Amino acid sequence: MAPTTSGKARTKSVPTSAVPFTVAKLAGSPTIAKLAGSPTIAPPPSPTVVAVAPPTSAPRSVSEGAARQTSAAPMFETVAPATTASAAPPVTAPAKRCAVRLHGKGGSGSPPSTAGGVTYLSPTGNAAGWGGRQWLYFPDSEYRRAVAIVASAIDGEGCTRVTVDGFSNGGAFAAKLYCRGESFGGRLAGVIVDDPVVDNAVNGCAPAAAIAITLYWTGALASQSYPGWDCAEAGWTCDGGSTIGIVAYAAALGTPIKASPLGGHSPYLNPPELVRF
Repeated sequence: MAPTTSGKARTKSVPTSAVPFTVAKLAGSPTIAKLAGSPTIAPPPSPTVVAVAPPTSAPRSVSEGAARQTSAAPMFETVAPATTASAAPPVTAPAKRCAVRLHGKGGSGSPPSTAGGVTYLSPTGNAAGWGGRQWLYFPDSEYRRAVAIVASAIDGEGCTRVTVDGFSNGGAFAAKLYCRGESFGGRLAGVIVDDPVVDNAVNGCAPAAAIAITLYWTGALASQSYPGWDCAEAGWTCDGGSTIGIVAYAAALGTPIKASPLGGHSPYLNPPELVRF
């Protein structure tokens, strides 16, 4: 069979007596002859191409610092080494130290002042007394009013660490604050009781934890402060109406008696505990 100019295969008639055969041509493959009665020779199988489909699930997230693979072939995932960023230390505002001075009977308060990094607060008492003001810390309704005045002064200045320093009538009020477990929201660091009226306000004393206490005594009130003395004789303001004596008073507070460096019934204005507590 001769090739044609068109490049196509041409069939040729043969006598019927000849062995018949059929010529078939697969596109792009050599011609395979099939003889009548002979087994069929199948063309060699074409190579099988298997396509790998990408997974149908959504691309998974990778932890911080790792690369995320979202291409059509997520067979391999490149993960960058994780890095640990150093956290900045928290910024802590410095504590604002305050000293609260509680005046005696007949005294009054004064505006806040600052010295040596300490803000001094001098609130005015909640009741009249001896031509001025006093701290009335009994009954409970008056005690709460007195505490609210001190708390308002502390809050108004934004104090975060507080020492209370009370003298005479104010000293008795300071002692009651301590014994009632007052802490002004955890800001109270210590209490100074300076030459107080030694009354029954300390009975059953139950202070809050970790609050320091100091008791100063001049001795000037000794003749009026023996156990059972009637406070009305001198117009004193006393919880329970009488005094219990300095020894019993110190025992109730759970602190020793410190001698005041001052003579007479005078306030010790700058005791070291004022800035130490």
